Amino acid sequence: MSVILFKESISKANLAITITSFVHRWVLCTRINTLRILAIRLNRLANNLNVHSENSKTKYLRYLVLLSSLLYIPIVICSAVTLHQIVPILTYNYVISNPITNTALIIAFAGTFVLYLMLPYNIFGLYYIVVCCTLQRMINSLKYSLAQNDLHNYNDIFTNYLAIRRFVADMDKKLSFLMLTSSLHNACVMYFGLTCWLHPKEYGGPFQRASIWFLVPANYLPFFAVILSACCVHEASSSMWNAGQELLKFGGAPTFPQIRLLYLTEKELTLSVWKIVPIKRSFLVATMGTIFTYCVLLDNLRWMSRDI
Repeated sequence: MSVILFKESISKANLAITITSFVHRWVLCTRINTLRILAIRLNRLANNLNVHSENSKTKYLRYLVLLSSLLYIPIVICSAVTLHQIVPILTYNYVISNPITNTALIIAFAGTFVLYLMLPYNIFGLYYIVVCCTLQRMINSLKYSLAQNDLHNYNDIFTNYLAIRRFVADMDKKLSFLMLTSSLHNACVMYFGLTCWLHPKEYGGPFQRASIWFLVPANYLPFFAVILSACCVHEASSSMWNAGQELLKFGGAPTFPQIRLLYLTEKELTLSVWKIVPIKRSFLVATMGTIFTYCVLLDNLRWMSRDI
């Protein structure tokens, strides 16, 4: 009975991962032109401020995403070994006598699963990181110009910062749903990792468990990098508002351009998850805690239903 309940719960979790992956890939494909337009707009804004998209933080976060992509190689290998036992199911009971053809079919199936369902999360994460880090550098550039305390620059700073705010609003409108699908996907992956840690014997052979252990960091490393890059945008805008406050403290009576710029920077600038939750540093801790708690709760409910 416990084995049946376990298989049912794992099947539901696997179905949830598949659905969220298909939805994420579908939305990503339908908005590919939007992503291109956003990249062009960002490049124009960066050129106006003489800001380059590449910096040390962008490199580190990009390398983190690329490293997580390399983890898909052992996932494919472990999945291929696991799938070797269910080849008749994949071929609808058609017997393949050639071992080379059999192996190629298994590797192709496992590779296709990773390429079409898993890798789009890393591609989206890399795009999101580069955009957020570029926005951070642009805001910091305006902050440096603000620190010069040149009254003639306030109108230019106001115009550029207003353009950044409009870009962030458009970006959040187009990409916030993809952040939701990424969060849901990582919640399902954590459920797999948690149940594999608590009940390792129920996951069959060592290769099946190994594929799950590789899957967890392969998904959460880019997810952490994406959240941290989104937090940088909010922190950069907050630091610019603080810099404006400091200038007013030691200056004379504020001028109209100063008041107008300070009013604009006072409004919070954040990216969000489907316009529901703003992405700040507290979001990372709260999300991880909530997902972990619900995973433990679902696992306990599964075992309670077994005893009934």
